[in-house]
Amino acid sequence: MDIKLKFDTAKVTKKLLKNMGKLQPILNNQVIKDSNYYAPKDVGTLQSSAIKGTDMNSKTVKWATPYAHRLYNGLDFQFSKDENPNAQAKWFEVAKAKKKKEWIRMLNNANNR
Repeated sequence: MDIKLKFDTAKVTKKLLKNMGKLQPILNNQVIKDSNYYAPKDVGTLQSSAIKGTDMNSKTVKWATPYAHRLYNGLDFQFSKDENPNAQAKWFEVAKAKKKKEWIRMLNNANNR
């Protein structure tokens, strides 16, 4: 017995594009939350700068402090792990490696609502 399936990619793409305005802030918030789990913390300025520095409708998350770049790239190893024992350089990359499948699942669930 043959089975024929028809998959309308244009319809799926259209639905995704229509919902992207709704999905991008959801993704950005989760990326910030998961990445900040690994971001260095002293008084919290770096971590909170991602919320203030990111346009939630854009495809870019930004940690907006003068020292964020140096910490992210491991150029400044002076950050303490006292406030965040998970702190490390490249915190977004670490979060992405650990959470990417969850992010995709979250977006699929939100897109199907």
